[in-house]
Amino acid sequence: MNTVNAAGLRSPAPARPSTVLWATLLLYVCAGLSLINAVPLFLPAAYAGLPAEAVAPAAVLLALVSTGVVAVPLLAALAVRRRRRWPRIVVSVYAVLVTVSALSGPVTNLLLVGVAVAALAAAILLWMPASRGFTVAAATERAERGKERRGVWRPVPAAAVPASAAWASGLVTLAGGLWTIPVGLVALAAGSENGLSAGEWQTVLLTGAFAAAHVAVAFACWRGQPWAWGGIPVLLVVAAVVSIRVTPVALFDVALLLLAGILLLTRDARAFLGAATTRRASTRS
Repeated sequence: MNTVNAAGLRSPAPARPSTVLWATLLLYVCAGLSLINAVPLFLPAAYAGLPAEAVAPAAVLLALVSTGVVAVPLLAALAVRRRRRWPRIVVSVYAVLVTVSALSGPVTNLLLVGVAVAALAAAILLWMPASRGFTVAAATERAERGKERRGVWRPVPAAAVPASAAWASGLVTLAGGLWTIPVGLVALAAGSENGLSAGEWQTVLLTGAFAAAHVAVAFACWRGQPWAWGGIPVLLVVAAVVSIRVTPVALFDVALLLLAGILLLTRDARAFLGAATTRRASTRS
């Protein structure tokens, strides 16, 4: 727990226990596998047996469900990193629902089974004593922080962005716009006369969400956020699936993301991303 010393400054936050680190990683795995599992739902072949008037409602419903299945573990992982207590309850409910969904289907979905296993493991880790003690300490810290005098700002010098992290950020941004923007524009142009069909709407929404995810990861690389190490592999796997099932143009995305991942493994980039926690603690103090 952060404590306030005689000078009025809080000591650095305690290190995350291994149970929290592994739970966070497993939640990122859940989000990535859920996103990969949702990719076929955006293809027209997924609605081949439905009447024409039922395609649009089914596509919207599946898009909303897929968004929730991906967003819940992602938001929970971010909250776990911020030492919140609610993720262990949400993740437990999420794990039960995903497990029931994986076991109740007529055909075994291996990706959904993987999500269920990762979610169950993350829930168990979050209920471990070390994880629970880590979050309870955070609640006490926030209560003490509310008692402190507001309006005190202590500037912290900005860390210089190393060339490897800057190049990785640029490559991820380029990868996000290299094929998603042209594919989205082609879909919009194809439906400009008679209106967009359900399949074209799915293409536009999918490419827009994928491009936004690239921008978020690129911003994380530039700002030195450690979760960029998990974001690039997720984007890489999804781009590989898209290149196989949808369009081979996404192979350019795969190549650029691989290069960006290699750049983030250099010593300067690893030091830059690893120092983000220290910079945030100094800013809050």
